Amino acid sequence: MRISHLVYSNTGGAGTIAISLTNKGNKSNKYLNKIIFTGPKLSQIYKKIKKNKYSYIKTFKGFQFFSWVNVIFRLAKFKSDLVFVHNYMVIPALAYSYVFNKKIIFVDHAAYNIKGYKDILIAKLSKFFSFNIIVLNDDNYKFYRKYDISKNMIHLIHNGIDEKFFKRKKIKRNINKSFKIGMSARLDSFKLQELIIKALSNKELKNFNIILSFAGDGVKMKYLKDLKEKLKLVDRVKFEGLLDINDLKNWYNDLDLYIHASNGEGMSTSILQAMSMELPIAASNVKGIKELFYKYPKIGKMFLNNTSDISKLIKHFYMKQNKLNEFKLSREYIIQNFTDRLMFLNYIKIIKKVS
Repeated sequence: MRISHLVYSNTGGAGTIAISLTNKGNKSNKYLNKIIFTGPKLSQIYKKIKKNKYSYIKTFKGFQFFSWVNVIFRLAKFKSDLVFVHNYMVIPALAYSYVFNKKIIFVDHAAYNIKGYKDILIAKLSKFFSFNIIVLNDDNYKFYRKYDISKNMIHLIHNGIDEKFFKRKKIKRNINKSFKIGMSARLDSFKLQELIIKALSNKELKNFNIILSFAGDGVKMKYLKDLKEKLKLVDRVKFEGLLDINDLKNWYNDLDLYIHASNGEGMSTSILQAMSMELPIAASNVKGIKELFYKYPKIGKMFLNNTSDISKLIKHFYMKQNKLNEFKLSREYIIQNFTDRLMFLNYIKIIKKVS
């Protein structure tokens, strides 16, 4: 079976999941996978994938529909039997499925609280054309049920990560070194890296030996760099840019606390990776994140999205830094519930159902 994945060309959780599914699928003898990236610019990270495993279609903001014919052509050229749509290219995927009598599955990676007209349109299209939808959390499941989509067409599958790779090295902790905190995410309007930077300038943390590191790239880079200059945090806030998977693992291994400030998540692969690396986690109390903490409160603690609450929580972990070895249990939770192998097996169930 030939399977295509339509994915936005910038880095993010959707790309991570599509690559994982592609790699695992191609290792089997039953599934041949290929990724089609669409977007204004192809991430440098994705360019490292073997060229025969992906293709890229450049799009222009506000004129994405000009690329629809190209999307249909690429799907036809690969002779796709099934298309997983991880972005909003549902209409060209539907056109391909209609012309060639193939199946599509929409994978909703977006947070519940940031859903807009595109999500409503997809929900209505799903009901009319009867294509399956994969969601990452309970809130998104309920979102589609509001549109009377059959329960048999909506599938809850959690994201999964490679827990064998994201495993913490055993290093001796030096209590005299800087307390390093970090966030791995795209620098865009949905993430709130600026709140963490502002929290670091609060009087509660001003004199603490804390280094803040961001892994990722995006449109807010200049704004965030200007902000650290304005708050005189030049030596305390670092921007690592895009990291390949090996550098990302080493980056996690050097952290004392993983922090994630966000407006909302589908299911953050960064948080899952941090859990697998046995890191304590401080994260926003928002949809797509709080479900993890409610089910497994030993992950760490949540904060409200304001600088005062964030600074208090960072201080809490800073003062307890000699007692941060208790988070090995979070890795056990990953192994039981959020591995890429479990995710792949759940996707295979859906593939068998629709094929």
